[in-house]
Amino acid sequence: MTDLQAESRNPTRRTLWQRTIAALGVVAAGVALSLAWSRPDKPVADLETTVHDFGVALSGKEISHVFRLNNNSDHPIGITSLQAACSCTTVAAPSGGIPPGGLDLPVTMRTDGASGPIEKAVKIELADGRSRRLVIRGILLETCPPVVHLGRVRRGENARGDFKIHVPLEDRSLVARLDYDHSLAQVTHRESGPGTFDFEVILSDSAPEGLVQIPLTIHLSRPEGATYSTRLEAYILRRIEADRERLLLSAVGDEGGLAGDVRLYSPYHEPFTVQGLHPDQPDRLSATSQPSPNGLGVIISVACRPGPRTGADPGFFTGTIVVDLVVSGKPYRRDVQVFGLTPSVPPPRAEHDSAGPGASFPSEASPPSVRPGP
Repeated sequence: MTDLQAESRNPTRRTLWQRTIAALGVVAAGVALSLAWSRPDKPVADLETTVHDFGVALSGKEISHVFRLNNNSDHPIGITSLQAACSCTTVAAPSGGIPPGGLDLPVTMRTDGASGPIEKAVKIELADGRSRRLVIRGILLETCPPVVHLGRVRRGENARGDFKIHVPLEDRSLVARLDYDHSLAQVTHRESGPGTFDFEVILSDSAPEGLVQIPLTIHLSRPEGATYSTRLEAYILRRIEADRERLLLSAVGDEGGLAGDVRLYSPYHEPFTVQGLHPDQPDRLSATSQPSPNGLGVIISVACRPGPRTGADPGFFTGTIVVDLVVSGKPYRRDVQVFGLTPSVPPPRAEHDSAGPGASFPSEASPPSVRPGP
């Protein structure tokens, strides 16, 4: 009996032999795996940073940051997926993956309508099965209304209006300074709650008639350098108002002229009379006045006479009628703006002589024909 046959008949020795072979196989596999991971040419991708905290910014502005993707190998690393958490965040996928050495990956986040703490992420999936998550986060301050409307105000009465801003910060923020034209308005503020400020606007008596626009800048003490910009807007009623800001002249008759009416009235119910009407283009514009049928104000009728078409006024016509009035015994001047398509007259027709029907003098555009001699 050979040693091998004896060993096969001994169960104890056979089990020990099988265990030895299995152990050697495990060790060999571990060594092979370790060598595979330690190969210097295996692509490795790293991020210098995965989170960008922009701090505090005003809502409505774009927040951008460039993330650095490093590739520590001499082979490009493919990107199989690049997804943003929402449509407000955009990132451009590189066409050739991550080249050796790495690349810059810009991420942009729109903040329209958002306020308070915000966090948006972009997920990157690599061809080797790994994934990374890029995050942009911070705190957004609510925007100030772009225009604060104070309405229509009578002369001599203060225009009052108010608006509010909220600064969603945990620590205290204060309004450091207000920049605006103090000769036209007075703006005051108070803190009505944590980070919440109420503003009151009062127009001064020196504000001019008509539309008044006052830029306002609000400077905060924190965050440093943060400002809000808005515009205060009111309409100071004139002593004599028009039922429309600009008068559109319409075509009348077959001669190509324009005409239109506008009513002047006093919002303060003051008596007034028209003393004179002065068109800025007396060769084309004319105006007359008459009392309004309802007794409230006067009707200004404006006409624009047709003229020869020239290259200087090819299509659109604008003009001004200066109206001199006397309001409560004092002189007052009011402008009426008019506009419309430029009226023009047709070119003159060729005149016929008495030599007979169909006979006419040749025009300059078509010189007389010369009949050849015999």
